[in-house]
Amino acid sequence: MRRTSTALLAVLLLSSCERSLPLMFNHNIRSYRITDANKDTFYDDIKHLRGLTVEEAFLLHSHLIADGLSNAFGRRPQLVGKTIGDLIEEARVEEEKSSKNSAAAAPKSN
Repeated sequence: MRRTSTALLAVLLLSSCERSLPLMFNHNIRSYRITDANKDTFYDDIKHLRGLTVEEAFLLHSHLIADGLSNAFGRRPQLVGKTIGDLIEEARVEEEKSSKNSAAAAPKSN
């Protein structure tokens, strides 16, 4: 009886955190891959995890906000198949392009 209740408790605990199990054993959050199954819930899965720098967290958030805005205007962002590291790198490249364009557009003082 005691073994049965212990096993049942273990199954209940594991099933309650089923979505987070792959992340609990994967220490590199940047390698977390977005799939069709988790594309709507991946942010909830990773938001409580540590492992990103402040800059990386900012870049990830800005990328997700930009994708959400573009989705609202009809463009469908392609997140499936990418990793968190890929999203951060894309946001970093976009930020560098934006800062170069801003610097080029700024009037030069003489």
